[in-house]
Amino acid sequence: MEKGAHSAGENLRLAMEKSPEEFAGPFSRLFFFWVVPFVRVANAAVKQKRFTADLLPPIPVWEQPEHNIQVLERLWETEWKQRKAKGRLPRFWMVVLRMMRRSLMLSLLLMSIQALLSMSTSFAVSVVVQTMQGKLAPWNGFLTCGLIGVVTMIASILQQFSWHMCSRSARQVWLAASAMIFTKPARISSGARSDLSDGQLVNLMTVDIVAVLNVMQFFAIFATAPMYILVP
Repeated sequence: MEKGAHSAGENLRLAMEKSPEEFAGPFSRLFFFWVVPFVRVANAAVKQKRFTADLLPPIPVWEQPEHNIQVLERLWETEWKQRKAKGRLPRFWMVVLRMMRRSLMLSLLLMSIQALLSMSTSFAVSVVVQTMQGKLAPWNGFLTCGLIGVVTMIASILQQFSWHMCSRSARQVWLAASAMIFTKPARISSGARSDLSDGQLVNLMTVDIVAVLNVMQFFAIFATAPMYILVP
C-alpha cells in the first residue's frame, strides 16, 4: 500500500513538471478540477505520513515573480516614455490598472452575469408560491425549484471564479511592485537615495502595495453594485 502511494506520488510529480493549471481547459479552470489529482495523492500521502514538499505542484508561469516583474517593468517603461513625450510625470497607479485590466474587465462581466442570475430567482420564487397556493400544477413548482438550484450553483461558480481571478491578479501586482520597490535604492544615486528613508520603503511594501491585495479581495463584490443599483 505504501509502495503504491509512493509510486503514485512519483508519477504525479513527473507529470507536473509544469503546473497542472497551465494545461487545464476552460471547464477545468472554472470548476477547479485541475486540483483533483493533487488532492487525491496528497490525501493518501498524509494518511501514510509521507507528505513532503516534493508533492506540491509547480507554480504557474503567471504566478512566478520573474514573469510579473518583467510585465510590470515593461508597462512602466511604456508609461514613462509616453508621459515624458508629453512633458508629464509617469503614473504608477495607471501602470497597475493596465496590468490588472483584463482581470478587472472579466470580473466585472462575470459578476454582472452573476447578479442578473441571482435577481432572476425572485421571479422563480413567485411560481413556487403560486404552486403552493394551488394556482399552478405541482410539476411547475418542482421544475422551478430545480431551476433555482441550477441558477444558484452557476452564480456561485461565477462568483468564486471571479474572486480567484482578482486575487491572482492582486498577487501578481504585489510580487512585481514589491520587487521594484526593494531594488529601487540600488538603482539610484546616493544623493537621490538620501531623500528616501527606510521608513518610506517599509511603508510602501507593507501598506501601499498590500492595499492592492485588500481591495482586489472585495472587488468581485463591489463589481455587482452597479447592477443591483441599475436593475430595479
